[in-house]
Amino acid sequence: MHGGFHLTDTFWQFVKDRNVSSLDLSYNMIMDFNRTAFTENCDSLTEISFQGSDLFWLSGDASPSPKPCGSLRFLDISEITLPKLVQSICQITIPIENYFPIKILIKKVIDFRNVETVLFNQFCNERSTIVLRNITIVKEDIECNVRWKNVSLNGVGLKELDIQMDKNLCFDNNHTTLSLNGNIMEFINPSVIHSMGKLDTVDLSYNNFAYMMTHNTSLFEILFLSKTLKYINLSYNKITHLSHNVFSQCIYLQTLNLSGNYLEDIEFHINQTLTMLILDILRSIF
Repeated sequence: MHGGFHLTDTFWQFVKDRNVSSLDLSYNMIMDFNRTAFTENCDSLTEISFQGSDLFWLSGDASPSPKPCGSLRFLDISEITLPKLVQSICQITIPIENYFPIKILIKKVIDFRNVETVLFNQFCNERSTIVLRNITIVKEDIECNVRWKNVSLNGVGLKELDIQMDKNLCFDNNHTTLSLNGNIMEFINPSVIHSMGKLDTVDLSYNNFAYMMTHNTSLFEILFLSKTLKYINLSYNKITHLSHNVFSQCIYLQTLNLSGNYLEDIEFHINQTLTMLILDILRSIF
């Protein structure tokens, strides 16, 4: 299409009529995206990628569809360039703090409740700084029908994630993978990890959790109090030491990556697990 793609009702009707299941629109110019037409004609789609695309205009109704994209399981909106009218959110420090309690209105903020893998990597192309501080979330507005399993927020400029999560949040019930690497993170509330009852993989690499270890030691020590974790990546976080019991509850841990830190010694206990396969401390002992 001349000058880029126009994802209007004609395009999305074509997708529906041809029963398209996989749609890759990565690294394209999208001149217009009609959200209403998309949600009305996306039932055949199982995966869709907008990675690296330039989005110039959003049209259609902004209200989420009651049952949008029922077959969709994979969504990638990493590295997209937003329309100029909303680009400002990616160029400022975003402090959100001292909100409690908060009720999550899932129907209004999540349009893809059946998706299992959601990739938001470099969503603002690392131009923003996001601070979420002293926030308490109480409950949601719907039953537990959010299927998100693998969530990736790599390189989005996240600095603090201080959210007190309810362990009964159905929004977190299915999460198995949480990836937050390549941010500028200095703090994460342990309840974020603890609330994910099925979480087995957490990637916090390429951040600055040495700050949390130094200034919020007691909370850092309970960060991994989860018996479901199998893979932990804390590489390249400027960490100098770890307490004896920081991984003591990880009885099914298989891979622990501490490479690229400044560890002076290995003192933490990992003998409680018989499943450990990989301990990576490359370039980590000084």
